[in-house]
Amino acid sequence: MDEMVRKVQQWVNLVYLNKPGYVKIDENGKTGWPVIEALITGLQIEEGITSTTGTFGPATMAKCPTLSTKSNSSNEKTRNQIMILQGALYCKGYNPTGFTGTYGDGTKAAIKKFQTDAGLSNQDGIATPIIFKALLNMDAFVNVGDAKIRNIQQELNRKYYKVTGLNPCDGRYSRQTNEALIYALQVEEGIAEPTGTFGPATKSKCPTISMGSTKANFVKLLQYALYCNNRNPGRFDGIFDENMRTALINFQKFSALPADGVAGMQTWASLLVSKGDEDRKGTACDCATPINAARAATLKSNGYTTVGRYLTGSYQMTLPELETIFAAGLSVFPIYERNSIQASYFTETQGVFDARAAIGAAKGFGFKENTIIYFTVDYDAVDGEVTSRILPYFKAIKRTFAQLNSGYQIGIYGARNVCSRVAAAGYSVSSFVCDMSSGFSGNRGYSLPTDWAFDQIKTRSIGDGPGKIEIDNNISSGKDKGVNSIVYNKENSNNFVSTTNNKFFDQLKVLYNTAVDYVTEKEGNKPNPVGNITQQANELVAQYLRKDEYDGLLWILTADFIDSDFVKIADNVLKGQEKRILIDPFSKLTLDVAHMMATFNAIIHSSVGMIQDLAGWAGDLITVGGDTVRYNANYKTTYDAAIDLIGGQIGTFGIQDLLGDVDAVNLAMNTRTGITSQPVYKVFEEYYNTGYSRRYSQFFKNRFNNSFEAVIKDAEYYLNTNNPVCLEFKHHFNVKNYTQEDGQAIAQAFADCLKQKIKSE
Repeated sequence: MDEMVRKVQQWVNLVYLNKPGYVKIDENGKTGWPVIEALITGLQIEEGITSTTGTFGPATMAKCPTLSTKSNSSNEKTRNQIMILQGALYCKGYNPTGFTGTYGDGTKAAIKKFQTDAGLSNQDGIATPIIFKALLNMDAFVNVGDAKIRNIQQELNRKYYKVTGLNPCDGRYSRQTNEALIYALQVEEGIAEPTGTFGPATKSKCPTISMGSTKANFVKLLQYALYCNNRNPGRFDGIFDENMRTALINFQKFSALPADGVAGMQTWASLLVSKGDEDRKGTACDCATPINAARAATLKSNGYTTVGRYLTGSYQMTLPELETIFAAGLSVFPIYERNSIQASYFTETQGVFDARAAIGAAKGFGFKENTIIYFTVDYDAVDGEVTSRILPYFKAIKRTFAQLNSGYQIGIYGARNVCSRVAAAGYSVSSFVCDMSSGFSGNRGYSLPTDWAFDQIKTRSIGDGPGKIEIDNNISSGKDKGVNSIVYNKENSNNFVSTTNNKFFDQLKVLYNTAVDYVTEKEGNKPNPVGNITQQANELVAQYLRKDEYDGLLWILTADFIDSDFVKIADNVLKGQEKRILIDPFSKLTLDVAHMMATFNAIIHSSVGMIQDLAGWAGDLITVGGDTVRYNANYKTTYDAAIDLIGGQIGTFGIQDLLGDVDAVNLAMNTRTGITSQPVYKVFEEYYNTGYSRRYSQFFKNRFNNSFEAVIKDAEYYLNTNNPVCLEFKHHFNVKNYTQEDGQAIAQAFADCLKQKIKSE
């Protein structure tokens, strides 16, 4: 606790508490954004700004005073402004020797010290609006990192502060320093209104710098940029010497640029923006679209040698697809992605689950030992989340890989900072960098990870007709060349599936028995126990397995509330156990148990056919209507689109969703309800050991009584009806508008898809 900071907090509360827009802050003596925002709000009130924000924006800057020893502290407004300045100095770690409202020698000396730390050449002790703004934020101006980085930051402030403002001088390469370098480049290029964004104008004016260049200012900026990207040019003097040329060539080699020792636009771009020149031609790519022979030929003819494809999920690769890829002379690098788009996804438990699922899928395909599997962090994880979420998740993956003796290696897909930190912790061996998300906080101000294998820089569409495909263009470092063959052994694959599924069935049995005990105790206290214990236990198991992904109002209406008391008991019973996965014995897909159990739960809970259908196949089919609108440019007709989307590898009704919906209906029929209910674990074990082989035929009989007319009729009803329940469903899932004719075409496609599936059994 800092006593002077506490006095600042007390004063700002006392003076501005009853002023419009001011919010009282804690008086705890701790520097942080609350006290800084309170001081800014106070300054805005003194400036006469009626809509206070606590943010130092253009309006605050325009009205901000310049304060000095000549300022009249007898004027209340001026005295308060000086108090705010002195408060900001204390919060920043500078001592004005008094919190008095008088701009004396102590305040002047503190401002001069700050001007020195910020790198300004004019150290006159006068607080200008730029000084005010720099003090009223949380940027550091004392060195906590690399002294040479700090020197770069100070030099950038000294020369370009009128354009950039005062940026931190803390010795850490950051987003602000990166932006200041771009501003400086734009100033030297003669751009009238610099933006700090590396756009087309900046690219077009990039100078070509080489040995003997006399453009000293550009050379110096190049030296700064090289050092910030871990390539030391030796000096920051604006002279292009042999040491600088060596540093430049090393950077170009590392970044997979032409290593000629000449800095042109592509080199400048790679130094200053994560995606570099996004029009660079890559030799690797990744895609959600399955690769057929025509698409493989397109990739090959466009110079691609390696393609990233997914191990699981809606975009999962297939064995025939792998054969097509290899036959075209291409290699594959496998990607594991589930729902990794927010911080809450990343837990140690999830890491164990994902590791098992990835290993299971990789072994099912026959990927060889030492294959690198890339686990995705598909959002802008801030540094604190990397510490608290991402690192424990990858630690669990590494531990599980070792425990299972998987033989595979761990890669990571994510922003630069995420990849670098996971690698530094020893949890990954190769990075697939999402550099095309150049605005990510984890990309700006961070250098390319030292272990990078693939650098994703732009989404593009190539080819035409059946060979047309959308890809993410990736630069390859050559570190990971992918795999160009697999060793598929059906017997080994089946044994792995059987062993994995038996562990799932065992865990399901534990959950069921726990649910029976819970229901028995709960109902036993009532004079007339309600319902059948087996059915109630089955519903509790289903609730538990869907709870993480299928909760909320819609699922409460379709499958009832999740019993939180049972969840706590089940969590305690399973404490220390890993969440088991379920693999489809036929396709070797890792099944989406949460999706399937949500549908299963709705069917055994509700007696309303519409609710049962919308929780499964009908609800997913409605989303296909929106998908056909979204992807219509890729297909000649709505029917063609629907045939490709239903049970396909793009869109919202992929193969895992189809399997989940079909199996949920069959499992619910086999489980039954009421006094004839069967224990869920027995039904699952029997179904996935023997009953799955004719799943589509069972579904056709169980739901449509073996009538394709019923399939089309019911599908059309859900797709085209104005029933309020269906309309609410469309609204909830933001389904794009489609026509009645589209609905009819989709219904026909669903029937034809089902017919084809039955025929293939």
